Amino acid sequence: MSLHYQVLNDQQSRTTPGLREHLLEALESQGIAYCLWRGSYCLHHDTAEEDKELHLLVARDDAQRFESVLALLGFKRALDAPAASLPSLFHFFGWDAGADAFLHLHVYCRLIAGESLLDGYSFPLEKLRLHRCRLVDGLPVSDASAELRRQLGPYRRLSAFTATLRRPVRVLQRAWWRLRGRKGQKRLAAGGALIAVVGADATGKSTVLFHCGRWLERIFDVKMIHAGKPPATWLTAPFTAVLALMRRVTRWRPSGGRREGQLAAGGAVQPAAKSGRASLAYAVRAVVLAWERRQLLVRARRLVANGQLVLCDRYPSDTFGAMDSPRLRIDPGRSGVIAAICNWLAGIEARLYKEIPPPDVVLRLAVSVETAKQRNRNRAEAQREDEAYVECRHRQNVRWQKSGTRHVYDIDADGTLADTVRRAQEAIWQSI
Repeated sequence: MSLHYQVLNDQQSRTTPGLREHLLEALESQGIAYCLWRGSYCLHHDTAEEDKELHLLVARDDAQRFESVLALLGFKRALDAPAASLPSLFHFFGWDAGADAFLHLHVYCRLIAGESLLDGYSFPLEKLRLHRCRLVDGLPVSDASAELRRQLGPYRRLSAFTATLRRPVRVLQRAWWRLRGRKGQKRLAAGGALIAVVGADATGKSTVLFHCGRWLERIFDVKMIHAGKPPATWLTAPFTAVLALMRRVTRWRPSGGRREGQLAAGGAVQPAAKSGRASLAYAVRAVVLAWERRQLLVRARRLVANGQLVLCDRYPSDTFGAMDSPRLRIDPGRSGVIAAICNWLAGIEARLYKEIPPPDVVLRLAVSVETAKQRNRNRAEAQREDEAYVECRHRQNVRWQKSGTRHVYDIDADGTLADTVRRAQEAIWQSI
């Protein structure tokens, strides 16, 4: 069953103001032994809208309770994407909506240190660190540096030979990751998620998705796709080329349901009736789109299975005739060869859409007709639609639904872009 949420205004939105302060208070109240292990941190001099990091050493006996505290505060555990993980080192990310910043916790249960990319030493000196601490702005900071420096030698985690072999591998991994244009490198330990943004025309789907993508890729491995305009595959490319040629020669439009659709019962868009070769070409185009969407979203699900976050602009629903959804209906009353072929293609299209896996999280954006018209006027001229069409599409718009979707959030997008994006961020962070 889907979990449905209403995200409508500031009072209903879930925020986590002062996340670091809440974390320190919770750890203190639970009596968890921990300290700042690496780096520096000053509680009162951080600036907002800047992601922060803390390298914390936690007593192994308190590790489970520590993780329970993080779960209550909404932290998510993540993994290093380039397979560069270290034993006894865990990454947790908290989203502080009030500061518009991530808090990244590097949590050590053993002392691991060394040169960049390798961290080739493991020291059994956790007690020394944890029991010689002083408070700096409320945070326990280890004060045992002198003793540690005298006891480093015998505790190499990697031999000199192994370190020599691993160093170039790690460098190449990091270089390849950056060449692929990946900003974030972490993947959630709980697994990835397929997140879709849906809604009628001019609700701001692409804009909200763009800002959410930029927000997540600061930390995580993110892939952006568009299910409304799926890329051609090697199988569908010839059909796409033939249909494009038909458009040029005959000025036939295969989109079928944009300006030709009519309002069906329940508000769904019912494609206009066609006959002859136009009907067959429309059916072929619909099956091609169904195949391309299926291939795109099945590949996206594979990425999610490997821990990646996939953000999708638009998504097929279970509603016949709705945006990006099945459009061919089997008509047993029609006779003839072309009708039989069209019915056969309608069966193929229905099967392809049934094979599309449901998303994990869906953000359903909604705006008033007047807001949609105003946003349409602000579009570039090449993307602008006539107002009658925008109004018709909003009347025809139906509530998106697909069985198997875990989380569905309704977001009122009539407000400012900043408010809408923040509500979308809070909904995503609550679900992944």
